[in-house]
Amino acid sequence: LITDEKLMIGRAQMGCCDRRLRQAFPSAADDILGGLPALVFGEFFQLPPIGDTPLYSDKPIVGRRAGLSTEGCAVFESFTQSVTLQKVFCQEGDNPEQVQFCDTVMQLREYKVTEDDHSLFSTWFWENLSSEKWASFSDTLHLLPTREAVDTLNTLRLSQLRKPVVKCLTKHNSPEAKKASDEDAEGLQKEILLAEGAKVMITCNVWTSKGM
Repeated sequence: LITDEKLMIGRAQMGCCDRRLRQAFPSAADDILGGLPALVFGEFFQLPPIGDTPLYSDKPIVGRRAGLSTEGCAVFESFTQSVTLQKVFCQEGDNPEQVQFCDTVMQLREYKVTEDDHSLFSTWFWENLSSEKWASFSDTLHLLPTREAVDTLNTLRLSQLRKPVVKCLTKHNSPEAKKASDEDAEGLQKEILLAEGAKVMITCNVWTSKGM
């Protein structure tokens, strides 16, 4: 079993993995993670898991996920060996600009940001970029803070295609389904706009024989 980005794995999620692996390998149901050898990669100097407790936390958990959280904590504590890399691989380079950026990122992970660090990051603030830089990001995935901002950007991208846009409406099988929110419908929206050439993110397998 190999997992990456351990900071994103919470205690309850790890507990759920443990339970499922014990079910998948009944002959080793008494062993942690169903007896599978496990490697966990990553580090904890980033944001904690959403809606869960970090693996390293010893905070008591109450509620319906208390059992899973306790089991996940036991799994994490069962790891007895840890390897720490001494060389930075993600930010390589030896010119002054690359070295400065690498040092700044290391200070950021330890909450030691200085005004000079902020000045370096500010050179990449959206409002400070040149029109050429803006153009280089025109076809990349954007992370936005609100759904309204997402809708605005998606509408802009559709208009830039200069193709006919089709409005697709959902068909509901009951009055209750019609009232359901996007979250209750597992992300299914009541209305989506599509056009030839538009990028679409599919969040589940819908047509596996065609690679979708």
